Amino acid sequence: MPQYLEENGYLDKSFGYQTGQANNWTQNGGWVGQWTCPDGKGECFGVGLVGDINTLKPIIDKYKPQSLQIFFPYPKVYDENTSTGSGQLLMIFRAPKINPVISSIPFSIDFSSSGNSSMFIDKGFCSAEPWGAWSCAKEEIILFNLSEPFQEPLYMKLDFNILANENHPQTFEFYLNNNLLGRKTYTETHSDLIFDISNVVQKENKLIIKIPDATTPKSLGINEDTRELGIGLIKVELLNRILKN
Repeated sequence: MPQYLEENGYLDKSFGYQTGQANNWTQNGGWVGQWTCPDGKGECFGVGLVGDINTLKPIIDKYKPQSLQIFFPYPKVYDENTSTGSGQLLMIFRAPKINPVISSIPFSIDFSSSGNSSMFIDKGFCSAEPWGAWSCAKEEIILFNLSEPFQEPLYMKLDFNILANENHPQTFEFYLNNNLLGRKTYTETHSDLIFDISNVVQKENKLIIKIPDATTPKSLGINEDTRELGIGLIKVELLNRILKN
């Protein structure tokens, strides 16, 4: 791990790295490596240092808000009341999500379980299913980056399912980079929308979908599902032209 980080420019070469069975250790007594996430979700990594509590305490205080778990001295779980002792500090963090740059249009974000949406979803969605992914909150966020220069015109097409009926309409609000693209109310169970995003798209983009009337399938008498659902995204496409049926 330290060798990979150094050779790819993520770690300064002054740290150095060791090989063989100690390949997760740097030459200055540090440790970097993969680690099982304490909550069992996603991928995590650990960063370790060796020293006494007086030296390590400022580091703990600085990075504690971002860490998922702290050991000191390893393998003992860190006690905030610790005032003496020395050993290895090991802090566990969630691995940052890869946010790829979209370099060519057309491009599709596929929300099915075999699709690529996990690289673009920031928050608000249930686990992906073979057809797509339901929203699991009243606000969903999707992030995507575009290479420059942007190709214009640029359209966004959304294909989605809806948890709605005549007695419980669903209203969706779509925002791109804090600009309201549109607001629409549905009673049907499937639809699609196309927005011209040429004037609001940026290099780094945030799509927010607000679902104020999210509800549960159980409350609508559909099944026993108690998840709070609203929109079920199937695909989000970026297009330079609209194909007419």
